[in-house]
Amino acid sequence: MSNKTIRPDTPDLEVRHLRGRTIYALPDRVVYGYFDTLAPYIMESGDWQLASKLPPVPASRDFAAMRLQIDAMAAAKRKDAPAAVAAADRIEVLSNQAGQQPLAQKVLVIQAKEAQAEAALAGGDNEKAIANMNDAVKVEDSIYALSQPAYPPIPAHELYRTMLLDMNRAAQAEKEFAESLKRTPGRPKKIYGLARSAQAQGDNVEAVKEYTKFLQTWKNADQEQPEIALANRFLASAHTEVR
Repeated sequence: MSNKTIRPDTPDLEVRHLRGRTIYALPDRVVYGYFDTLAPYIMESGDWQLASKLPPVPASRDFAAMRLQIDAMAAAKRKDAPAAVAAADRIEVLSNQAGQQPLAQKVLVIQAKEAQAEAALAGGDNEKAIANMNDAVKVEDSIYALSQPAYPPIPAHELYRTMLLDMNRAAQAEKEFAESLKRTPGRPKKIYGLARSAQAQGDNVEAVKEYTKFLQTWKNADQEQPEIALANRFLASAHTEVR
């Protein structure tokens, strides 16, 4: 049996659109699997307190970038702009390192731009956030769509949509969601985003349709999730108005 542990940035990433290494030894597989399950969950759920439970980062750029992106987003959510900027800048350093596979490097660039956008928002600079997200979606659009889980866990178009909604730019947010659904059809957070965009624009008919679709997609999810609660409240209100 091989005693290798990690082989960074292999060409296999070009095919799988997932990780840039091969894991050999059992302990490394366990750490890899735990990290690679918990990190996307933190980003999807927004439960930033769980970041402290992430295991030490193995010696691989994409592990390091994921941890740094979580650090940047967690800092941004608590309005600690300097900490968010510091983490985002470290991802940019990783993305500029030589000797990477092209696809792996593009993914790191997306993560750096997303983190920089979050940091800009934390500092109150909406226009800088938009500029970074415009760069991120351009890189994402240059990567052919693959039938694999989204990576980074929050696709650029999807994160951009969320930011635009928070800036009260619902029409532009809806456009970003439509683009994102072309790449990852049926993704629940995207359906939820379309519903929110429709609601923000006063299109209750479309909002009801999308919220209903979202709840059906997430019927087996934790019913305490805030997105599910919001969808249920809206639908209850819409049904009351109809009566």
